[in-house]
Amino acid sequence: MDKKTAKNLKYLVGVAVVLVFVGIAFSTTSSESFVNPYKSVSEVVNNAQSYQGKQVQVQGYVVEGTVSWVPKNLNFTLTDGKASIKVAYYGVIPATFPLDKEFDPNSQIDVVAIGTLRGDTLIANKLLVKCPSKYEAKVSAE
Repeated sequence: MDKKTAKNLKYLVGVAVVLVFVGIAFSTTSSESFVNPYKSVSEVVNNAQSYQGKQVQVQGYVVEGTVSWVPKNLNFTLTDGKASIKVAYYGVIPATFPLDKEFDPNSQIDVVAIGTLRGDTLIANKLLVKCPSKYEAKVSAE
């Protein structure tokens, strides 16, 4: 075997080894463990069967009067104005979450709850709270 053929053979064996490892990595990773982009509350509620037991990121607004907190257990309802979903969260509550605070009737608390849908409740393991009014620059009319 000449040097060029041996070099090409080494290259092909290297590529084959890499492809085998990539194949193993994809086959051992469940597609359910990947979190999809944000889903609206309506999308999840209207297709609840397809999301059961799967991890999902649901974006919506906290419904005023639905927040209850018992140590290590936060419950509230998210809505997108068309549908609502119950959320049960176990973990450290983000400082920007409206716990024990008055809701400003002119603002909405935008939350992304990340977790697994079980029945009609999203069991969240992460909360992302957006507070645009707190961080947006004030624009003056000229």
